[in-house]
Amino acid sequence: MSRELTARALSRTWTRAERGELLLAVLGGPGAGHLGSSLGGRTHLPHRPTAPSALATNTDIARPALTAPLAAGGWSDDEWAHDPAMWGWITGVDPGDHAVRLGDALTHAGARCRLALSNRRLAVLVEAGEVASGEPAQASPGGHEAGFAGRLGGLLRQVRGGAGERGVVALHEVDRPELRSVSAAPLGRAALPEWFLGFTFVDGSSLLVRHEDPEQLVETLRLNP
Repeated sequence: MSRELTARALSRTWTRAERGELLLAVLGGPGAGHLGSSLGGRTHLPHRPTAPSALATNTDIARPALTAPLAAGGWSDDEWAHDPAMWGWITGVDPGDHAVRLGDALTHAGARCRLALSNRRLAVLVEAGEVASGEPAQASPGGHEAGFAGRLGGLLRQVRGGAGERGVVALHEVDRPELRSVSAAPLGRAALPEWFLGFTFVDGSSLLVRHEDPEQLVETLRLNP
């Protein structure tokens, strides 16, 4: 794992401890698997990014292979959750929805990124050196960027780094007020469910990511407002 993307490093470089911010979880990384999506009523498995990549290089990302029935489309509802190659699911309508933008970033960056959750923010983070050079566009009022250039780089934020650290960049970041709820979601058709952590945003979109103990993380978030 990259030294810049460990929980220890992000606690120093990404979180704002002086404002009472605490890093609660660092999710994803190598072996995280695929995301699926339901966008405007259309299903994509795996997810097809709606926005261009902001990364300097776009190399092929090694992900575990989907099981044959899933790859062939032979599944319904939340049966996809039983495939260990599936890491999560995006539901949204507009390409500017928070869940869609987070999903795009996670898909583009793959093992090079982490999904970081604090008591104040949720963000897809990569090392600063992974991002293409160029001035990021300014965010328009309301948090959504105007136009193609804004979609590409509007919320790229370089985070401070300590001695010997290059820092990290948020490909997309969501502040706590934009996060309607975080919940533990049992999915699948088996007697023992597959557990996921569910993020629902005020724009109506949602993101599910696989997690071993989402109930504990939800409780930790509740105790750290």
